Amino acid sequence: MPRNGESLQVGGLTVRFMTTPGHTPGGICYRAEQAGQPLCFVGDTLFAGSIGRSNPAGLYAAHLDSVRRQVLTLEADTRLHPGHGPSTTVREELVHNPFAA
Repeated sequence: MPRNGESLQVGGLTVRFMTTPGHTPGGICYRAEQAGQPLCFVGDTLFAGSIGRSNPAGLYAAHLDSVRRQVLTLEADTRLHPGHGPSTTVREELVHNPFAA
């Protein structure tokens, strides 16, 4: 399993791993930059305006910690691509997501 901060070259992209336990115990998000635009594939860790369910439920605190300390501390213009629903940005989530506080 990749460790937090490790990276992988995929074509011309450097993909960095972020461990984000909560939705699942081994949750991982993937950060990259494309044409100067930072992006992060967050899966079910975060949705536009919400978060995924914690699985198992005992990981809720870890899930919130992952969202608040890992995902929402990325650059404000980072494009977030969840596993379901529309893409969003860190800036939009800091303003509109009730789980950001």
